[in-house]
Amino acid sequence: MSQMETTNPLSGTARLAIVVPVAMLSFFYATVLEYLLPLYFSAMSEAAQARGSFYPEAIYSQLMKYQVTPWIIGPVLAGLLSRRYGERRVWAFAQLAMVLVPAVLLFEPSPTMVKVVAFWSGLTGALMWIGGVSLVQMVEPHRKGLSNGLMMASMGVGSLVGPILSRAMLYQRELLGYWQQGDFSQLTRMSLALETPSTKPGLDDFLPVFYLLIVIKLVCGILVGFWGQRPGRFAHDDVSPGWAKTIFDLRRLVVNPRFWALVIALCVLGGPIFQSANLFLPYRAEAVGLKSGSADEGWVGVQLLRTFMWIVGGLV
Repeated sequence: MSQMETTNPLSGTARLAIVVPVAMLSFFYATVLEYLLPLYFSAMSEAAQARGSFYPEAIYSQLMKYQVTPWIIGPVLAGLLSRRYGERRVWAFAQLAMVLVPAVLLFEPSPTMVKVVAFWSGLTGALMWIGGVSLVQMVEPHRKGLSNGLMMASMGVGSLVGPILSRAMLYQRELLGYWQQGDFSQLTRMSLALETPSTKPGLDDFLPVFYLLIVIKLVCGILVGFWGQRPGRFAHDDVSPGWAKTIFDLRRLVVNPRFWALVIALCVLGGPIFQSANLFLPYRAEAVGLKSGSADEGWVGVQLLRTFMWIVGGLV
């Protein structure tokens, strides 16, 4: 290893100009799916009824157990792989692997395949979180606060833009009509989710959003894989830790009480509450008139209200 590589403080550090936009797009992707899937499964059910067949509209309530289960082992697997092969490779793989989720929703959205891809989404989501958060920490000590703040702000921006843009794409025909009529006031209100749409989206209206998500994940995987990290070895990292060293480090972590305090707080106390909110929110929105089948009658406002404070928290 060269003397420059060992003394250069930037060796092996994350390129924030790449990592932060990718993080923003990752949260954009996640919140688009959270906004879209309850509406999409309702549209699938309505289309099946029109054909005289059946599609379970309540399938969304069944997906959480498939999506959450991989998190039992996913973070440990992500940590081991990150330690062995590097955070950049793990994060890039997770980004590319998540292409399968919108692809299945596009081409084979049967209840069985949707459940399988929900499990895959949970597993790759764990890899993405651990790999991404770890890579963001790989900066010079005086830039840790900046990198963490940018990461949190990117969460807020991606989560805020995601529902608004996906809603605009769902109702693009209605928006185009306002544009052609010159009704820019109504166009603006609809674009900013300040007006309830007068139409109900069909299955074809969801397809462009899924294609967009596929492109986003491909681009993110390529950006992180090739340019997410500067060449060289990050400070305090082993040159090439083998599996024996990786397992040894894992054993040291397991006997650390601080590690278990964090695990219990996040997985036992935080995780179930967070996922319960995700699970029941669409049905509560339907009950109070914010969602009517595949029609968004205020559902986007719930998504925006839930995520808006992430921006403020990240900036602080």
